[in-house]
Amino acid sequence: MKSGINITNEIAVITHDENRFSGPRHSHEEAQLLYAVSGVVSIRTDRGTWAVPPSRAVWLPPKLAHETSSHAGVQFRSLLIDTSEIGGLPDECLVVTITLFCGN
Repeated sequence: MKSGINITNEIAVITHDENRFSGPRHSHEEAQLLYAVSGVVSIRTDRGTWAVPPSRAVWLPPKLAHETSSHAGVQFRSLLIDTSEIGGLPDECLVVTITLFCGN
């Protein structure tokens, strides 16, 4: 299942919940932050390959061509972020730690 929703004019969320996933090479006008809820997602670019397990996310700068895949069941979420008016963001892929907060 793939679905998407615009949260604001600057941010959209895409969800993928699939047995296996393989996306063709593509790019986005926006930056992308891809997070694995479960399973492991692979992201391949001309600059390298990143494996994204739960608790990690990969930042992809705008217009970076990439392929996304998994080898088993996966759930992942992507934020597409319009960075045109935001300075100081990374212009290369990088892995970030995701901490979930479930509090009052």
